[in-house]
Parts: sequence; structure tokens; C-alpha cells
Amino acid sequence: MAIYRGVGGAGDITSGITLNEVTELTLRAETASDEAAASAAAAAASEAGVTADATAAASSATAAASSATDSAASAAAAASSVSSAATSATNSANSATASATSASASATSATNSANSATASATSATSSASSATASANSATTATTQATNASNSASAAATSATASANSATAAATSASNASGYATDASNSANAAAASYDSFDDRYLGAKASAPSTDNDGNALLTGALYWNSTSNGLFIWTGSAWSSAAFDVGTALFDADIGVTVQAYDATILNDADIGVTVQGYDATILNDADIGVTVQAYDADTTKNDVANTFTAAQTFGASVVEKKVAMGANNIDLSAGNYFTYTLSGAQTLTVSNVASSGSVSAFILEVTNGGSAALTFFSGVTWAAATAPTLTAAGVDTLAFFTTDGGTTWRAFVLGLGMA
Repeated sequence: MAIYRGVGGAGDITSGITLNEVTELTLRAETASDEAAASAAAAAASEAGVTADATAAASSATAAASSATDSAASAAAAASSVSSAATSATNSANSATASATSASASATSATNSANSATASATSATSSASSATASANSATTATTQATNASNSASAAATSATASANSATAAATSASNASGYATDASNSANAAAASYDSFDDRYLGAKASAPSTDNDGNALLTGALYWNSTSNGLFIWTGSAWSSAAFDVGTALFDADIGVTVQAYDATILNDADIGVTVQGYDATILNDADIGVTVQAYDADTTKNDVANTFTAAQTFGASVVEKKVAMGANNIDLSAGNYFTYTLSGAQTLTVSNVASSGSVSAFILEVTNGGSAALTFFSGVTWAAATAPTLTAAGVDTLAFFTTDGGTTWRAFVLGLGMA
């Protein structure tokens, strides 16, 4: 397409630019022109502002120059003030030095005053101590005076006590003399008493003496113990005779209840005489009757309240009463009786005790209730007729008899009755 370049321009030329592109470029040129105009206006405005600023700056410079003049004047004044201040400072320093010198002098004076005060206080303390010592000395003197007075009083009391003691000593000496006399008399009496006793009991001798222990004649009634025969002898006046007892016939603790009667609270006493026992009667037996008209003492004599063992045949004029014993346990104690009753209440084994020794006979009867109600085992050694034990009654009474002659090794058993009412 050909583009028109204006007057004097080149002729038409052919290029690749279109009309639209030319229009766009035109619009852009116009926009750039507008922007350039706006920029020129802004530049003009800026220039006007710069001019105003320059005027203001000139005014400021004038003011600054005036301020500088003022500042120089102030600086001169300040320098003058500094000089004055320096002078004042020097004067103040001199005054301070003078004050310090005065203060040092005052401190020295104060120290001297303090030292004087300390010396005065020390003197005052010494004076107080001296006063206290004087007061203590005065108190001590008073105390010593009081003690001296008390000592004097005590000495007077001691003197009185000494006088009393001297009197008492004199009395004691007198009493001692009397006691010495009494002691001498007692010693003489004791010696005489011992000599009298020594003349009557001559002590143990291996053989009969012919004089007493002093070599004097024997006194009638004198005694001596013959250590050879272990017997006591008495001097009849002409011969030595056996006294009341010797070792063989003397009674000892072991004899009580054996050869002599032991103590028994039931034995007769004085209150029983003439009440429960015969009172004195001249016709009553005496010693001479013993062994003649009455039985003499015999250690083998039986008693009815203790167990007795007979070694010889005995004849009883009446029947012998035996004791019935109800058994509480399973043991048949032959020291308790010879007839026993027992009720069986469960399986049980019977035992027997206190059986006579072999060669003697032990026998008893056993009455069993309900003996067949449970197993009843007899003691060892029991033999039954035909070697067959009886069948006991389950609800009733059976009576059995047993005896042994060999100390219980063998028991002969018999049925006395079964099912008895």
C-alpha cells in the first residue's frame, strides 16, 4: 500500500504497514504530545516553587547571619562567664583547702578530747573500783567481826560442853570401875559355873574315869559318854551305871509312827480325861501290869484305819464285810474293794490293779450292766470254763467272778448269773 508522506515527501512507496497500524501510531503520538505538555506545565510550576524557595533561603541566610552575630556575642559573654567561673572555682578550691585544714585541726582536737574523755572514764572506773573495794573491805571487816563474835560464843559453848564431858567422863570412869568389878565377878561366877558343869558332865571317854576332869573325886550323879560302847553312864556314888538311853535305844525321827505313836489330832488331851476316857483311878493299870495283865506294845499289832498284812492264819468271829465299788473308769482297783459294778456305754477294755503277789489270792466279783451292748474286752490272763467266754446281756445285768493265785498272770473266771434283773 502507498503512504503519503506529505509535501516534499517521497512518492508513494509500498510497505507492509496497514492503515490500522498508522492510526495506532498516530494515537500514540498524540498521547505523547499530551504528556509532554503536562510535563512542561509541571516544570513551570516547579520553577516557580524553586524561585520561592530561593527567596526563602535568602531570608534564612540573613536570619542565620544575624543569629551567628548573636551567637558570637553570646560566645564572648560565655567566655567571660567561663573566666569568671574559673576564678570562682579557684577561690572555692582555696576555701575548700582552708576548710579541710580547719577540719583536720578540728578532728585532731576531737581526738585529743576523746582521749581525754577516755582517760577521765578510766580514772572514774578506777575510782569506782576503789570505792567498791573499800565497801567490800568494810563488809568483810563486819563479817569477820560477826564471825569472831560467833567463834567466841562457840568457844564458850565448847568450854561448857568440855566441862560437861569431863564430868561425864569422870562418871563413866567411875561406872567403868564398877563394871569392871561386875565383869570380874561374872567371870569368876562363869568359871565356877563351868567348873561345876565340868565336874558333873565329864565328856566323852573311851573308858570309865576314876576322877573328874580336875583330878578330884567323882560327884554322885556325874555323867560321861562312853565312846566305845556309845552309851551314857552315871556315877551312883560307888560305880558307873548305864543311864537312861544309848544309841541303840534312843528315839529318833525315823521311829515316829514306827515304834512310837505319831502325832494325831484325834489323840486324847487333858479335856478328854473323865469325859471320853477314864479318869485317874488307883486301881487302873500301871507299868507293872504291862505284859502281865495287859498286852505289851507290839509293832505288829493291827489297826483298823490302815492296811494290815497278816502273816499267820486269822480266825474271825464274825463275817467279813466287803466294800461295793461303783467303777467310774475302766480300771478294777483291788485296793478299793472286792465287789465292783460297771455299766458299759461303748467299746471298752478293762484293766485290774493292786493285785496280790504270787502265792497270795486276789478275788473279786464284777457286776456288769449292758455288757453285751458293745465290745467288752477283759484284762489279760482271763480263762473261762471250757475256754469259752460267755455271751453277755445287751440290756440287763450279768454277774461274774474272778480270782488269781499267781499275781494276775492267770485269772480264773466264772459266770455267777446272766440276764439277772
